[in-house]
Amino acid sequence: MKSGPIKEKILEELREEINVDEDNIRFIEVKDSYKLKDSKINKTWIVHPVLVELKEKPEIKLDWEHTEFRWIKPEELNNYDFVTDLDKTLKKVLF
Repeated sequence: MKSGPIKEKILEELREEINVDEDNIRFIEVKDSYKLKDSKINKTWIVHPVLVELKEKPEIKLDWEHTEFRWIKPEELNNYDFVTDLDKTLKKVLF
């Protein structure tokens, strides 16, 4: 992946959200962005799907925005509450 504002934002979010730094990243793939209309809160988001492969499983350290995490398989998504259209975004990066 080329360097630039998107890569820098991805790296920043990985550091802030789950304490993953660039040394543990094997590759980053950015997919086409899309608009998401969230009728529950009457807002339109621009979603930037990103696939990141890590070299090794990190020790996750959550920030103030989260209380817990769990590694799950894509087919288990429906067992959890998640952000609007996460399943759609996941399909964009995995298939």
